[in-house]
Amino acid sequence: MADWRNKLEMICNKVKNQLFAKGVDNLEQCKAANDRNARLVRHSQNSTSSLLDLLRNQGESGQNIYDQLGNRSRSGISRDLTKV
Repeated sequence: MADWRNKLEMICNKVKNQLFAKGVDNLEQCKAANDRNARLVRHSQNSTSSLLDLLRNQGESGQNIYDQLGNRSRSGISRDLTKV
């Protein structure tokens, strides 16, 4: 009877170890995906910020901003976003 229990305990320990290793692998994959998503979000935020700066006529290419009539802006005066 003890031999049977020992075999069952060995099988259970093996399964627990396999499940633990799989859990660690899953956590590492989640961390890698989270890091990648964080980089994508930062890039998207930077791009959006740059585009908003251009719309507000605060960016480096501010001289190339068009007004509501499609004419190029000749002044360095900042315009409200609703008037762009």
